[in-house]
Amino acid sequence: MNNITIIGNVGQDPELRYTQKGLAQVKFSIATTYNKKDGAKETTWHDCVAWGEQAEAIAATAVKGTRMIVIG
Repeated sequence: MNNITIIGNVGQDPELRYTQKGLAQVKFSIATTYNKKDGAKETTWHDCVAWGEQAEAIAATAVKGTRMIVIG
């Protein structure tokens, strides 16, 4: 099984929505920045989606700039 761990900052306030069946869904982006060999910084954006109770918890606590660890 493959896993990914992303550590970065939320790029904008998460968007919480509910499906027609009432299941919570939140979408948000995480920015990761690293230093290249030439000293320049590069930022990569990661689009994330969470569902159910986890989605509601993220929407209730995360705002733009929040430091997060995402494991998927």
